Amino acid sequence: MNDPLEQSNNRIDEIIQKAASLDSDAFGELYREFAPRIHRFVSYRVRNHDLADDITNQVFMKSLKAIGKYEHRSVPEFNAWLFRIARNTISDHWRRSRPSVSLETLKGSFELVDDNDELDRIANREQLSKAMKQLTPDQAEVLSMRFGLGMTHREIANILNKQEPAVRALQFRALTTLRAVLGEGESPA
Repeated sequence: MNDPLEQSNNRIDEIIQKAASLDSDAFGELYREFAPRIHRFVSYRVRNHDLADDITNQVFMKSLKAIGKYEHRSVPEFNAWLFRIARNTISDHWRRSRPSVSLETLKGSFELVDDNDELDRIANREQLSKAMKQLTPDQAEVLSMRFGLGMTHREIANILNKQEPAVRALQFRALTTLRAVLGEGESPA
């Protein structure tokens, strides 16, 4: 008896291999499989539905151009590859347009945090915005992926090309900074 997740990963493995061989139908299946998650990731970062649609399309156009060079090893690795393309595409967009960074991105993210988490004590949007401005871009991104998108530390590490302990450390430092700025703890070192 096969595990449903294993069956799904095996099916996706086959589709990725076909797409890497430039099978357009297989790439279409990959689009249907991964586009909703990529769109959600992009939406959290840009907070504009139309822009998120455009960037998601750019991500898949870039991945279509690059998939022939992609060497498939596993579904999680493919997922990380695709999210790195998305992350770079978002960065390219911000570099070109140079808007102010909206911290509203994380407001909705914190609604997903469980009762035991420090962040659910933050009730005031202004306090959150002020606190978030004290974070590095990497720290804010880790919190967004972790709490907004529900990604595991391993998934985030793969996307950011970092080790899991480094992602955990970024999250810890970000939460420590938020606590300090909100007057709930010691100042960060």
